[in-house]
Amino acid sequence: MAEMAIHAMCLKSMGLIPESLPSFSGAQFQDFKAIPGSNVVRAHRAIFGLEMGGKNVAQFALDRPSLRALLIAPQARTDPMPAPANYADRLLEIEAAMPILKLIDRLLHYQRSGAPLEANALVDIIPDMQGQLVSAHERGIAKSEDILKRRGFSEIALRDELLNSGPKSHLVEEQIDFALAKGGPSQFGELPQIILAASQEVTERTSTPMRSDVEQVADQVVQSAATGVSST
Repeated sequence: MAEMAIHAMCLKSMGLIPESLPSFSGAQFQDFKAIPGSNVVRAHRAIFGLEMGGKNVAQFALDRPSLRALLIAPQARTDPMPAPANYADRLLEIEAAMPILKLIDRLLHYQRSGAPLEANALVDIIPDMQGQLVSAHERGIAKSEDILKRRGFSEIALRDELLNSGPKSHLVEEQIDFALAKGGPSQFGELPQIILAASQEVTERTSTPMRSDVEQVADQVVQSAATGVSST
């Protein structure tokens, strides 16, 4: 998510995205498909796909193939997960999406179109993303506990909640159907909560980007934008 935030700031610095409020969507890109019959899905690392003016940020680089590939990469990265972990991941996405979006909106507010990159804002605010992700784990755990308490909660109602909260995507629909078919919240027991607790600890311990990291990613955006510009 930090990488996507830096990308968005660079695009605005270069005047490539409109002056509009950011929004989120579900996954639109995926690096690998799950192997049929493997009992795992490919869960996206990104909480959501970032949009500006209702368009995914990658659409603003259609005439710049190298830049478009760079913008797609953090949105497309996945990890193989079994059903309980994928269910836990979805709970985290639901809880984290809006707080993370608000921070990206805050960043873009500091960045003026066509002006030098506000690297200091990125260095100051990206750690807040980490804090929001840690808090979102807590809320995901609480949501899982609440669902378990309501064991009469129907699978259909749960499916609707998981699909219609947070970022929406046909890829998510496929993964949720998989998760519910392989167990559902009652059969998973407290395992999703254990997974979220472990993920929360990793998130807390992960170091946030330094200024040199921000500048390195920004340089990649600038170089990609200048490479292979299409005439169409």
